[in-house]
Amino acid sequence: MAANLRLLHMTMALNPVPTIRHAFFLLSIVAVTSVSSCIGLKRFSAIVEKKVRTIPTEDLEPSSNFRFLHQKKSETNWQVKTVRKRNLFIPALVYWQWESSFLTQFEPGFASNLFEKRLLAHSEQLGIKKALDGKVLEVKIENLPDGFEFSRTGAFIYLVFVYATASNETIQPQKKDPLVLFTLRSDTAVLLNDTVTVKNPLVNTEVNVLKRTYRFTDAFIDSYLANVDQMALSAAKQMRASLEKELALPPLPEGGDGGNSGF
Repeated sequence: MAANLRLLHMTMALNPVPTIRHAFFLLSIVAVTSVSSCIGLKRFSAIVEKKVRTIPTEDLEPSSNFRFLHQKKSETNWQVKTVRKRNLFIPALVYWQWESSFLTQFEPGFASNLFEKRLLAHSEQLGIKKALDGKVLEVKIENLPDGFEFSRTGAFIYLVFVYATASNETIQPQKKDPLVLFTLRSDTAVLLNDTVTVKNPLVNTEVNVLKRTYRFTDAFIDSYLANVDQMALSAAKQMRASLEKELALPPLPEGGDGGNSGF
């Protein structure tokens, strides 16, 4: 944009009274540059993948009494993928508008592994795992938020020698509340079946105030990880309250939690 302004100033210095044709040509260059500077699918995918590669992904250690039940694993070799959802461009005589949006999806096993690791850690810190004492707890996670939508919109308005540009980037998280289904068993007898719903607080649209797309995206993924940890803690607390009688657990002190985030 700065280079285009210098070009416009240089041209006006050589020709103090530029023709409408000159102005239209130079402002068109500014408009085209503004549009072409929009982030593309390939570049945004690279930003997301680079950040995701920094997240620890080791598998959970097998446990004989605290088991996670999974749906059939998909035959995928990716942790995250991004696809184009929308691409809009409206060129008019004095007004241009553009919009592009991408959908990012974490691989289901990758997303559930993040949640399960934190749920197990909080369950241990809340005394659930130790209190099992020969009993088996089977846990299944459903409806886990595992993606988001990135959008960039912009507009360019010009009237002869005057122009204005504006652009905006947002990220919309998935509005999904996880379900944690669990069964407590003793040998072959079912002692308890229950389901807890975890409120997902990360549902509001995030607006880029960091200027750089990669900083904005990285910050959102960090927020997603922190949100996974908080939802896992909430689930562990609700599970503990449900299991108190069967496992002879003392009531959780007010303000007690499962410790700090492990990400």
